Amino acid sequence: MTRPTHTLVTPRIPADTLVLARRPLRPGTAAESTSTFGDDIWQLSPAVFKRHQLAQILDFTTLPANLRHVAKELFLALLRFDLPAGEQALNISTIRSHFSDIKTFLAWADKRGVTSLATLTADDLAAYQQHVSTLRLSPDTRGSKRRTVRLLWLFRTKLSDPLALDPDTALGWDELTINPRRGENATDRIPEPILGPLLAWAVRWVNDFSDDLLTAHAEWLRLHAHTHNNRQRRGAARVPDIPGRLRTLLNRYRQEQRPLPLGDKGVNRTHLAREIGCAHGPLFGVTCGRIIDEAADELGIDDGTYLRTPINARLDGQPWRGAIAYTDIEQLERLLQLACYVVIAYLSGMRDSEKRAELRLVQHSTAGVLSCIAEGCECQT
Repeated sequence: MTRPTHTLVTPRIPADTLVLARRPLRPGTAAESTSTFGDDIWQLSPAVFKRHQLAQILDFTTLPANLRHVAKELFLALLRFDLPAGEQALNISTIRSHFSDIKTFLAWADKRGVTSLATLTADDLAAYQQHVSTLRLSPDTRGSKRRTVRLLWLFRTKLSDPLALDPDTALGWDELTINPRRGENATDRIPEPILGPLLAWAVRWVNDFSDDLLTAHAEWLRLHAHTHNNRQRRGAARVPDIPGRLRTLLNRYRQEQRPLPLGDKGVNRTHLAREIGCAHGPLFGVTCGRIIDEAADELGIDDGTYLRTPINARLDGQPWRGAIAYTDIEQLERLLQLACYVVIAYLSGMRDSEKRAELRLVQHSTAGVLSCIAEGCECQT
């Protein structure tokens, strides 16, 4: 079909306009480093706080060149809260979703030879309706693509080339915009016979078992700081009188009547080195080897390498588990984290992404306090 040529008005928006200027930004992000109206690709990540949505962009190079400017005007208005009366502010993820819908519409219009949205008629919109109905999409997605197009009418005072008529007046336009489940979560609830025991055990981990695990974790951290890789990483100094320190450690084993830790080949000398805080090499030498062999003959060798943290929590009057192995602590920590997550998820009712975002903000805001605590600082933060 033949259409009149549309002359684009002189851009009313300066190219250096910051598109995220009115949005809260991630900590540490300088506003002047964010995308401007003149950029072909707008980076939205600085205004996204949900971890799984960090890579959010609006790539205007994927839109038809002759319709790109009006799309930029629309999304600038959405991002800067420059809204017509009655329109609600949208979050970044919704705006990004709308971009995909507008892209579908503009690609269809460009294929029909449209150079100006203002020239589209009710018949054209009816044709787009028919086009959307042929796409292999869910009813909700098709409805979304139709609803988003209406923004080009609703924001007409913000655009240099808006639609000239309300799409809702096009014949049958509302057929695909019906969304009976909008606002509802269609996911089935976890059955109570499953959720009940899961929550009970999660609460048990948080209330009863966590003290043992946190104490064991603190012990593990002290030992882990003296692994070979960690010593090399921080350039640890050579430890003097290793045989003397080894005798002191083994005397402690004798006082506790504690068998020596088991390694791949007899006594776990690497673990003894971690307890001393030295490199493990000297413990495989002749002098230290003789000291260790004497202690092993006297105390025996355990069936694993265990932490000293006592197990205080009880389950039916008995310790809830045996001694915690050095290599088990990371798995047990993950189980405790999962238990905390189950409790938080059940009691808060928040979406997964919302919990992650909130926890990230809390983590950032308390970073300075935790740093002071770790360094033993007595200042008030």
